[in-house]
Amino acid sequence: MTNSNTLCKELLRRLRAEEDISEKREIIYYLAECRTGFTKSEIVQGKATPLCAADFESDLARLNNYEPVQYVTGIAWFCGRKFSVNSEVLIPRPETEELVQLVKNYKPRSPSVLDVGTGSGCLAVSLALEIPNAAVSALDISEGALTVAKENAKLLRADVRFFLMDALTEMPSGEYDFIVSNPPYIAPQDMEKLPPVVRFEPVIALTPGNRNFYQSLSDRRHLLKPSGKMILEFVPNESVTEESLIAIFRDKGFSKATVRSSAISNVGFLIAER
Repeated sequence: MTNSNTLCKELLRRLRAEEDISEKREIIYYLAECRTGFTKSEIVQGKATPLCAADFESDLARLNNYEPVQYVTGIAWFCGRKFSVNSEVLIPRPETEELVQLVKNYKPRSPSVLDVGTGSGCLAVSLALEIPNAAVSALDISEGALTVAKENAKLLRADVRFFLMDALTEMPSGEYDFIVSNPPYIAPQDMEKLPPVVRFEPVIALTPGNRNFYQSLSDRRHLLKPSGKMILEFVPNESVTEESLIAIFRDKGFSKATVRSSAISNVGFLIAER
């Protein structure tokens, strides 16, 4: 048996990540929690495990190649739930949990919700589980992503309808109370500036290339019920500013368009009401 705290110290010593020591330590704790089933507190206290450093050789090799720990373990947490992830899907971000809360703040009753570009399904599944009687649909252009999303919905017992579609050319028919999305928003010229760990994530989920998701979504006002809302995540940059996004949606006939800032990062959320 191995002292789990001692084990983590050894793994930390062998981790060659670019992050500072506190971030590297969190990576190792995350890995150890997933592999041992212990809590971080139990690891710090040195709870004994049958695993040893040799059992982590493959994990360390992948981490030292800058692969995200979530892909290494196949696990990502979102809204307090464990989601399966792989390199077919974007790793769920903590700030996207705020989008879930923004929808919940409206206290909707039996709403119809469409998640555009669902990826791992974290948004769609969380909304289906946290809003009573919500009718949730989700789409993605990637078959691989939908496989992961469907697995997560099954594992977490969430009732979600999934569609294989390119949001720029088609959408599921119907009228929705909410259309939500965390679309690709990294400018193509900024892709090379990303840290190596991010480049393992699917390019199609990171950057729109020459496609304009916000412009396309602004053309889908007719899919919203009266007073229905689009809530879209974005990161302000030279080409996508708060003012330009608000102008796009107001020009397309939305009655209101406002922006909320994330409490934990530079992410913003556009809220456009039909």
